[in-house]
Amino acid sequence: MEISSQNISFNGGLRRIVEKKLYNNEAIEKIIQAYPRNKGVVGSGIPFDWFDPIDNKKQQRSFAKKLFAVFAEHVLNLRKYAYKTVKSVAKGTCYSSETKAEEACNVMAEALKKAGLNVQSLEYIDSGAYGDVYCLTVKTNQDKIKQYGLKVFNREKSESLRNGNCFEPNIVEVLDARNLNSKIGLKNFCFSDIKSAYMISDFVDYPYPSIRTNINPLEAGINLTNRSSENLKYGYLIDPGGIVIVDELLNPVVQGINRKIKSLKKGERLDYWKSILNQENLTPDIARGLTLSLINIPLKDQNTARVLLGQRARRAPDEIKNAINKVFNYESFQLPNFHKRTEVVGS
Repeated sequence: MEISSQNISFNGGLRRIVEKKLYNNEAIEKIIQAYPRNKGVVGSGIPFDWFDPIDNKKQQRSFAKKLFAVFAEHVLNLRKYAYKTVKSVAKGTCYSSETKAEEACNVMAEALKKAGLNVQSLEYIDSGAYGDVYCLTVKTNQDKIKQYGLKVFNREKSESLRNGNCFEPNIVEVLDARNLNSKIGLKNFCFSDIKSAYMISDFVDYPYPSIRTNINPLEAGINLTNRSSENLKYGYLIDPGGIVIVDELLNPVVQGINRKIKSLKKGERLDYWKSILNQENLTPDIARGLTLSLINIPLKDQNTARVLLGQRARRAPDEIKNAINKVFNYESFQLPNFHKRTEVVGS
């Protein structure tokens, strides 16, 4: 595969040109066609450690060109001999197929070495409904060992609204453009080739430094629909699949109420919250803001706030009841240390 060194974008394609969500192959293909110089590659680019000790820009571009070509060529074999696929075949052929899958990893690792990347290993980790995950271990010029996750997407399931090649590279770019990735603990995304259907991110495993996020994702207008224990390690969200941007929670009224309550001393929050609740006219946005801000009401005041919200909402129109219950039933509202799923208002 021949790629001109002038066609490599280190700033990423979607970060600069996409401020919306892409949910299908047709939309992705239009982006590729509109920005042919990117060759389908999006993201921040090659990790800086991979360039070490190359400091010449022209040489860096040549190096990147080789790596992108190797990835694009060899993920085809990784996908062809995917572990999830071969595990489902008859026992008599499974060993042979698994051997081919392992060989595909080894061949790709050697090709990356030949291109100039000091690869220590490429190992299969796990499979999901939308792709297979591998761990790429790289040694830097300072003898540091870094690990990266390589996710090879299943092309047959690329039409998902919340997972796969049409969604995951795009959503991390959209969140990064809004400075939201670190707020929700999403692991560092490096680059993706949406044409070849794979992405590279940091591999989160011990002794990866742990973090603690100080917000519930809904405060940033993000609902994590599959934040299971398998997708959460050391405080990091390791898989961007299932992330949904909730535009109605990004409304200035909703965000303003939550920010104000969060800024107060804990002993003052309930009284201020009640002052908003007791306003004569509740709007859906005010109702959403009150419900969302329950996240920041002290636990000792939680029951009081819920009872008051329920009493007020029962006298309100259906649009107010629906706004409240919708926030309560977002998956991210039910994260540990926050709330159990429940409706506060009868239908």
